[in-house]
Amino acid sequence: MLGRLKTESGVPGPRKSVWVVDEQRIDRERDARLDEHSGLWKVVNPNRSNARGYPTGYLVESHDYAEPLMKKADYQRAGFIANALWITRYDPEQRFAAGDTPNQNPGEPGLPQYQANDDSLVNTDLVLWLTVGHHHVTATEDWPVLSRETMSFRLKPVNFFDRNPALDLRRAPFEAP
Repeated sequence: MLGRLKTESGVPGPRKSVWVVDEQRIDRERDARLDEHSGLWKVVNPNRSNARGYPTGYLVESHDYAEPLMKKADYQRAGFIANALWITRYDPEQRFAAGDTPNQNPGEPGLPQYQANDDSLVNTDLVLWLTVGHHHVTATEDWPVLSRETMSFRLKPVNFFDRNPALDLRRAPFEAP
């Protein structure tokens, strides 16, 4: 199950700019090429629930996807940059988003090749491949190391715990009992 945040414009009521969680079940690898730029994806295991009955999962958050400025033919050996998030069935032989030998491969190695069989994603171990990147206007401070730009992502538990795990933290010595 995958949940994405999206803006909902046709909602009834006085508020016209709200967002909702758009939950979709993705069963096949071909449907798991996601290019939505919301930067938030929730992945849950429908077969495992916490004590409150909610399915456990994770929230993947990244706002550092930059759409390629090149034509697709120019990055065919780096096909992974075409989408912000790819999901594949776990295979220990699939270790690199661009494949094992992208410079020598005449085709489209890596993620496009991994998803070519359109394997089922139901009741199996998954791999989420997150693409991060940015566009920027260069400056002298960028050479020889681009240290002014940062990219990141966060992986947060969602309904993974039965309650807030921070509630059991030990009190500081200066806090009143």
